Amino acid sequence: GNPECFDGMYTRSRCCEALSGDEGVEQLPGDCRKPEEVPHLPRQLRCLGTASVSRDEWDGFFHAHQLSQQLGTNFQGWPNISAMWLRANTSLAENLRDCVLGMVSLLLHALHSIEVADGDHAAMQAYVQAVSWEAGAADIIEQDCRWNRMINHGVFAHYQMLFGGDDRYTAVCPEGAPRVFVYDMGDIADRPLTCSRTGFWASEVYVDRFLRNSACRERNWTR
Repeated sequence: GNPECFDGMYTRSRCCEALSGDEGVEQLPGDCRKPEEVPHLPRQLRCLGTASVSRDEWDGFFHAHQLSQQLGTNFQGWPNISAMWLRANTSLAENLRDCVLGMVSLLLHALHSIEVADGDHAAMQAYVQAVSWEAGAADIIEQDCRWNRMINHGVFAHYQMLFGGDDRYTAVCPEGAPRVFVYDMGDIADRPLTCSRTGFWASEVYVDRFLRNSACRERNWTR
């Protein structure tokens, strides 16, 4: 950002100090809600913390999601999502009353670790649970700026396709359309969320899951 860096010696005074003021550094984003607004929110959106998940932890979780929108999802500022979910899961009802959309986001973010520990069926069940919680909060969801502006929904955007809920899937295979037989590869293909996170493996997972969930899938290979 400082052209003078390329005109001479790469020193701190030349390259850094000239841009150290407020005019040279964009401030990091802060919480979208003001402290005085919190008491007026529905109870389930206040995220004041419980014995298992503190207020500071919720603040850090939402802030990390907000930063990931600018820095990418691989930045090194995420809290320990799996540990946070395990603690939240010890008192579900209490945490849902405290921070329902935070719980939705946390569970969706923890699906990868759930799949690794317990398999894709458990991850699918957890996904359905998170969607159910979100639907239950439909009447208040517009009031939660953290859900609408801070949570990086791109992190979860591919879940619908991998779990068969994408709107692009057709309910009925069109007449005359080709039929596709998909081999069941067992353990090799039972971790779609995990495999879809890394490099060229992702494209293989998406093609496989698209064909598995297609209405044109043929389950009898002899046909």
